[in-house]
Amino acid sequence: MTRLILMALPVAAAFAQQFEPFAATERQASAKATQLLQAPGYREKAWGAYLAGKYHLQDQAASLVSQLAALREFGRQHSARRYAGVCGGSGDP
Repeated sequence: MTRLILMALPVAAAFAQQFEPFAATERQASAKATQLLQAPGYREKAWGAYLAGKYHLQDQAASLVSQLAALREFGRQHSARRYAGVCGGSGDP
């Protein structure tokens, strides 16, 4: 019985250590997501959003929501300009 316990200890220790790298990876992902979400380019912002989703980074939620709101407003303005160019008007229907 003692042999079995001695053999199981290294396995249990290795299993317990698997959770620490995930926490370090999550901290790194959070820092990288913050950096990418604040970048000026949309490609970088998209990667930041990807990291926030992949690692379920709750601390990135507010930043992600504000980024999406800004993007939605940009899309509305762009659509209005495009509509104005097609119709020859001010963009208002």
